Amino acid sequence: MSVGRRTQTDRIPAPIWSEWQDVRSASGDTLKSLADWFEGYVMQPHLDVGRSGHVCPYMAPSARQNLARLTVNEAMPGDRQALRRTLTAGVELYGSITCPEAKAVFRTVVIAYPTHSGEEAVAELQWLQRSMRFRAARQGLMIGLFEPDSAQPGIVNRSFRSFRSPIAVIAIRTMVEGDAPFVLRNPLMIPVYLSRFGATGWKRLLRAAKKRFRDRFGGLWGATEPA
Repeated sequence: MSVGRRTQTDRIPAPIWSEWQDVRSASGDTLKSLADWFEGYVMQPHLDVGRSGHVCPYMAPSARQNLARLTVNEAMPGDRQALRRTLTAGVELYGSITCPEAKAVFRTVVIAYPTHSGEEAVAELQWLQRSMRFRAARQGLMIGLFEPDSAQPGIVNRSFRSFRSPIAVIAIRTMVEGDAPFVLRNPLMIPVYLSRFGATGWKRLLRAAKKRFRDRFGGLWGATEPA
């Protein structure tokens, strides 16, 4: 019986997920390099962030409590089916990470894409992020893309490029109230955000909108805002 021709996607194995505590012993150098980046940068304070605390306030607690899961996606640029399959698996995995409810916000799923470097390959990951963003948001999740040449501005200090990483990475985490600035950049997510955070969410969005206006237009906001 003929089984048909194997596609590139068929040759990509299902993702193998490593718990944070096992990353150092995982095969291959990609996850070890990623762990170095997390520990040496993401989990550290930085003068240019514009606030106190680590670059990412959630990753250190996630690692410390072993609530991070990581994998390497070896799919080549152009194999969008394989890329989407792994990210879908990551979204599904997120909900299966067991922990007390109070610690659920620290769950993290990270997918590294060492084969995706250069403008065209990163554009494909941007497509992947967009294609899954709203499905994830409906489940109360945020999907972030990090890559070496990211031009995404920081939240507090817009000149700080907090989304830069040594290799392309997509991270999945819980949506929190403090995500208002990110939600504002993707207005279709506003209804989902407000359904979760209600009146306090509205206040967060308004503050984020005012800050965004001030950052872009300087003193114009202060000159027209009523006393």
